[in-house]
Amino acid sequence: MVKKLSEAAKSAGHLHPKARCRYFKRFAPVEPPCENFVEKVHNIIENIKTSYRVSRKVRGPLHEETYYFPRDKKGHKKEVGECVHIRKRLDELTSENIENIVDKTVRECVEAKLKELGKTSPKEAFKQESNLPRHKNGKIIRKVRIRKNLSVFPVGEGSRKRYVANASNHHMEIVETTKGGKKEWEGYVVTTYEAMQRLKNKEPIIKRDFGEGKKFVFSLACGEIIELDEVDEKRQKILDENGNPKRGLYRIRTVPQSKQIRFVPINDARKITQIPKQGMTAKPETLRERNCQKVIITPLGEVRKAND
Repeated sequence: MVKKLSEAAKSAGHLHPKARCRYFKRFAPVEPPCENFVEKVHNIIENIKTSYRVSRKVRGPLHEETYYFPRDKKGHKKEVGECVHIRKRLDELTSENIENIVDKTVRECVEAKLKELGKTSPKEAFKQESNLPRHKNGKIIRKVRIRKNLSVFPVGEGSRKRYVANASNHHMEIVETTKGGKKEWEGYVVTTYEAMQRLKNKEPIIKRDFGEGKKFVFSLACGEIIELDEVDEKRQKILDENGNPKRGLYRIRTVPQSKQIRFVPINDARKITQIPKQGMTAKPETLRERNCQKVIITPLGEVRKAND
């Protein structure tokens, strides 16, 4: 086989003039080692069970760098809130941000200028200095304060106390409850900051005791593997030739505060932005309906139940 490849490399120069270039590698056609070689290799690759090394260390940003003073939805200051004010340039705004401009007069001036320019996107409308709107007092408006629904929490004490927003999540704890004789799964998202506080206080990073009537099932973190019943576009379970639900292996990619986790097939190495969301998201109760089981894949490709 090595000899065949060597001969193919030598004869490649007669196929294309660019093949003589130092950095242009090209091979002449090589006879396959066996019949249906490409199809056989493709089938083998499709059945490979990729093993990942999952890091469970508590690391990464504990919170965003910006400090906030919490406000309620009416703009009044309060101790803890889900609404903050953020200052942004006009050419950084989206069309959805316009209605969230805090100052009513400024908002009306911006809307009037957009209408005058015949545009809906602030990024396009306010690229040029001459297109910037003016306040009723004659001053040019370059930046505005927008209201954003953002959950913040305090860090520090006394004079060092400030409010920050969560930057990342460490894991989600899945708990089984019984309501009206029916079992349901609930999810508790643990931020990286909260996980660090547990570690600092010498508490278990993964909480397993949730009181009476609640049973810990397992925890899910980015990179971990789950096994699910396969479903079609209508969320109907796919059955195999024996009439049993077809199972698939997936890797957790994100664990957001919304509890709508995102996962991908274990052999999908694309960036998260390149993967369609359709059919690849689920909340805890949906995971229960699809008979979710947390598993680990050994370096030899063996699938084993995770003892979480």
